[in-house]
Order: sequence, then structure tokens, then C-alpha cells
Amino acid sequence: LIAQVETYKKRFGYYPVSVHVDEIYRTQDNRRYCKAKGIRLSGKPLGRPRKQTAENQAQLKAARQQIRQDELDRIPIEGKFGNAKRKGTLARIMAKLPHTSVSVINIGLIVLNLDKWFREVLFCLQNLCLGLLTTPIDLAGKPHGCYVLPQWTALIQKRSLYNILIDA
Repeated sequence: LIAQVETYKKRFGYYPVSVHVDEIYRTQDNRRYCKAKGIRLSGKPLGRPRKQTAENQAQLKAARQQIRQDELDRIPIEGKFGNAKRKGTLARIMAKLPHTSVSVINIGLIVLNLDKWFREVLFCLQNLCLGLLTTPIDLAGKPHGCYVLPQWTALIQKRSLYNILIDA
């Protein structure tokens, strides 16, 4: 964890405000390091829960909400890991050497990104081949445009149809 935080600081020039980690990384050493650097470490604090009184009720509620929000922020990340294991090759890494394993992981992530990009391109090509080109629209703020039927424009702007077709 410490090496990753230092890499973050070297890349961006400052420490992150918070670090969202699994329980295995919430060790006392990591907690001390994050506290010394002013970084909030996600998860419950160590020790007994503080007793709720009238004075600290709002503070404890805010802490519980922050812990819950940290958990919600991790859900998409964990989902991508599951996707990478299920669809990609990350569940079948059989490399023996550490640098080879890193290469296999990087290639698996590149393939997943290419897969998503190709699905977006194929969606646009499908509309082109089917002759559905009537209205240009920028799909969900993406840098490329695509032509779709006018009645699909509202659905795509809401991202509901776009997510169904692209992220399926």
C-alpha cells in the first residue's frame, strides 16, 4: 500500500485524500502511515466502537455514512475485477515469474479495453449497415459520434439503451 501511495504522489504531486482498500491492507502499519500523511483509509476504525451520546451522535452518523460511501465507491472497482476474471484471462494466470505475471495481467486488461471499444464501434457500424443513419448524436459524452434513429436519441442520452447495448 505504501508503495502505491508513493507512486500516486510521484505521478500527481500530492497524496490522495483517501485510499479505498480491502481489509487485508488495513494493517496498523498502513493505518499509521496514512494518518501521518493525512490520508483517510477506508473501512471501520480499529478497537471498540465509540459509545453513542447526544454530543457525538452527529459525528458517529457522519462516520457511518462515510464508511458506507467508501464501500459504495469500491463496488464498481470490484465489479471490474470480477469482469476481468470472468471475461478476461485474469482467472487463469499461470505464469511463474513475477514480471511475466505482470505482463499477462497488463495484456488481459488491454484486451478488455479493446473489447469494449470494438463493441462501441460495431454498434455504430451496425446502424450504418442497417441504414438507420438519420440523426448524429454524441454517445454519452464520448469523443466519437454515431448516427441513430431519432426515437433512440432520448434513450441514448439517458444512457439506458447505450448501457444495454454496449455494456451487456
